[in-house]
Order: sequence, then C-alpha cells, then structure tokens
Amino acid sequence: MIDTTLSGLAERICEVICNRFGASPTEGYEIADEILDGLEERGTMNTLYKYGMRLRGFSIGCQPRGVYKRVDDETGKYHDIIIYARKLTDKEVNDYELDYLGESDEEEQ
Repeated sequence: MIDTTLSGLAERICEVICNRFGASPTEGYEIADEILDGLEERGTMNTLYKYGMRLRGFSIGCQPRGVYKRVDDETGKYHDIIIYARKLTDKEVNDYELDYLGESDEEEQ
C-alpha cells in the first residue's frame, strides 16, 4: 500500500524528481514541499469523496483504482463505503455502479 501521509507523499515526489530529472535529494524535497504546499492551499489535500457500493462489495476489480479508505456501511444500504482523495468521473461512477455520497474532511473519517 502506498504511504499517503504528507511525509510519504513528499518522499515519493522527491524520489520521482531525483530519478527522472537527476535532481539532488535536497532539490527534490524542496520541489516536493512546493508541490504539496500548492495542493494544500487549493484545498485538495483535505477533501475526501465518499461513494456507496450498490451491487457488490470491495474486491479486486470491483471499484476504480486509488481507494483512500474502505469502511463498512452502518446503515446496511451499501455493501461498502469507499473513500477517494479525488472526485471520480461520471464514467467511473456509472461503470462501477456507485452512488456519490458527498464530500467530507479528512478529520471526519
């Protein structure tokens, strides 16, 4: 599983920048910090998007890639609730037969 903490993201961004562009680790971390600061300012680091799995539960190939978190549905309406750090496309929602349940802040999870 990919580390999605800010430090984990910074390390991964730094690694990509160093490997692809030949930057030093110091330069890589500086660029990673700038990227993450920009995302945080735009609010894209805190918003999560929730979807209900109507026809099947969480399993290989049953939901779009990139799930941030899976939780049980306490209401019993859905097999599972899946949470993403990005809003899914209409095609993804339709193809995987999901219901959009709204946005939430990371702290609410």
